[in-house]
Amino acid sequence: MRVKALFFLVVVLVVCGCSRSQPSAEEMKALAALQRVQGGIEANPSVAGFTRLLGQAESELTLLKQNPKTNPCFLNALEKGYASCQIAGKALQKKLETQDPVRKQDFDMALTFSTAFAAISIQRAAECYAK
Repeated sequence: MRVKALFFLVVVLVVCGCSRSQPSAEEMKALAALQRVQGGIEANPSVAGFTRLLGQAESELTLLKQNPKTNPCFLNALEKGYASCQIAGKALQKKLETQDPVRKQDFDMALTFSTAFAAISIQRAAECYAK
């Protein structure tokens, strides 16, 4: 009887410990870094300023990947958002480099789509804990 009670207690503790209802502090830092990148895109930053924000987000994601307790749903959504921000950064750089108005418009469209997908990914990360 004692063994069954002890086993039940261990199972409850493991299940409760593994299913957090809120993001950890590290997850929140990574999310905030990615939100700053997204905000930077929308504010029409310089390429250098955007690259700095992207580097900060990459550092936070790297730390998050090393933590085995990171929610896989959350990490996956942030990685997709980060990839979208990278594409947006490349589009921003090309847009600023080109003189052709038609190409500028193409890069503007790529920037818009990438920014929108990053926003969706950030929202999905937040929803990982709403379930």
